[in-house]
Amino acid sequence: MHFLKLAEELPVFFTTADIQSILKIQADSARVLAARYTKNGIFIRIKRDLYLFEKKFQHLTKEESYELSQRLQPKSYVSFSTVLAAQHILAPSVAKHPWIEAMNPLRSWEKKAGHLTWHYYKLPRKLFFGFIEHGHALIATPEKALLDTLYLHSLGRYYLDLRKLNIEALNQEQLFLWVRKYPKKTRLFLEQLYTRSLSRLKK
Repeated sequence: MHFLKLAEELPVFFTTADIQSILKIQADSARVLAARYTKNGIFIRIKRDLYLFEKKFQHLTKEESYELSQRLQPKSYVSFSTVLAAQHILAPSVAKHPWIEAMNPLRSWEKKAGHLTWHYYKLPRKLFFGFIEHGHALIATPEKALLDTLYLHSLGRYYLDLRKLNIEALNQEQLFLWVRKYPKKTRLFLEQLYTRSLSRLKK
């Protein structure tokens, strides 16, 4: 009875307060139920007091995985090869799937849950810009995702085969405006990419 009601009425991501509200039970009872369902494999506990049904987790949409990235680390935005692949700047086969990669100015860390891994890369606070709000998640523009990638690549903290990038599809004016906020090494990588791109187009 409880299972069917919860399956019908709970949102994709939920808390014990949601369970309490739907079943009209006490907070302690909601916590006990969540713990029991998690132990039995019905719920997946993502972090403290944040759950979802295991069956729903197996079929998360791209947008839901991005939203979950935001819930795991509120001060963050999805970036790097996750965005570049989604925007066809990078072939999906080259991207680091099934990883969801994000930038945050606090720390580098990762969270594994089921078949997915969320990886957060720390970048300076001054580089926390260049994203849009999409639903309940913040997502870098493809130009910002490339600059974030080049920044870490130049520091030896991230590897990506830059020859696989379709930079002709990016807004060049925006790229060269934003890259001024990055170190010289990042700017040099961007210039090299465009030099290589021009050489390829002339052939």
